[in-house]
Amino acid sequence: MNVKRQFSNVEIGDFSNPPFAVIAALLSQIGGSVAKLRLSTIAEDRMSATFKELSDRIGQVGDLYARVHAIERSADWYLLKLTEELGELTAEHLLIAGRAKPNANGSGGTREALENEAADLFGQFVLYLRANEIDIEAAIERKWLRHLDKYVALGTEI
Repeated sequence: MNVKRQFSNVEIGDFSNPPFAVIAALLSQIGGSVAKLRLSTIAEDRMSATFKELSDRIGQVGDLYARVHAIERSADWYLLKLTEELGELTAEHLLIAGRAKPNANGSGGTREALENEAADLFGQFVLYLRANEIDIEAAIERKWLRHLDKYVALGTEI
């Protein structure tokens, strides 16, 4: 199976984001349908997944993407990738706010582009958490949510 060859033939559109393009390429190799994937996996399940389920699915996409592109991920790679994605999100934010020059090819500067970069940053953050075995739910409870009762008791309105 020549996934790289097939990957280069994936149609650009809703699946132009690299992880989704990889899935589309892999599905086409096994006769699957991108449309069915989008409806059944993304649209219907996106709000019903627990964080663990979402993390597992993001992990699968990350693993497939790394395999297709022969990326060797290390502890440093995950952190550097987070930095890259934050930079891309920042660039889109500045384009939308009119504080950056438009891209030469006219791309970017849209709400969809901003959301896509936010998704990339979130996905890479989840991969970072998984690679470093960080239980983010426990950490958020310990670091953030423990303050909620204290502030409510002080009469601070939310």
